Amino acid sequence: MSADEAVAELVTFSCSKEAYVYAPLPPAPSYGHRAELWNPDKWLKEVRVKVITAGDLCYVRMLDKDNGELFAECPLPHDGTPLTTAVEPVVDSSRYFVARVEDRESRKHAFIGIGFRERNDASDFAAALDDYRQYLRRKQEAEQMREEFSRLETAEAGGAADAAAAAGGGLDLSLKPGQTIRINLSSDQDQPPDQPPDQPPDQPPDQPDQPTEPPDQPPEQPDEPPDQPPDQPPAQDQPHAR
Repeated sequence: MSADEAVAELVTFSCSKEAYVYAPLPPAPSYGHRAELWNPDKWLKEVRVKVITAGDLCYVRMLDKDNGELFAECPLPHDGTPLTTAVEPVVDSSRYFVARVEDRESRKHAFIGIGFRERNDASDFAAALDDYRQYLRRKQEAEQMREEFSRLETAEAGGAADAAAAAGGGLDLSLKPGQTIRINLSSDQDQPPDQPPDQPPDQPPDQPDQPTEPPDQPPEQPDEPPDQPPDQPPAQDQPHAR
């Protein structure tokens, strides 16, 4: 069993009525295939058409109408190639398509025509192909976002490493094999007392600045004279003794 067959298959479309296979096809004009050139009343085989997905792969399968055996298979591209290289609508009808069928073993391919009896089947068939096209587009966008996120993560990690190297000056300060460090653990009593900076040891501390304003003056004296005793009546002449 191949890796493709090991993946669970999901049927996304199955026609309700039979469809018709046309082959061989006449050469297509420059503007595209035309169903009227196929002689639609003379088909090669009646089939059931299904669209089946298996993981990221998708196939258009034409099965025998009576026994359900595989008659032809059209693998759809999933590598970014347009789906119209595998299934292409004709230019003169919405019920007819051209499919590129391929043999599983020999990988030989050929182009055949598919015609649906019911117009609704043809519309559902085209919708199933478009759903697969949208799935591939979303998958590609997700991969691009994942690659962009990974690139930004790598750039941020490299920037952090460069910043750390710049902060350290790019110097290797680690000890080499055989190198040692001597540390002097002398007592604080052996050291002279600390002196204030830029101050001789015997100089007294700076005097505070003297105020520039004059000392307080006594309050000014009032201009009025001191209180006088109340006016006395004039002295009366005393009578002389006779």
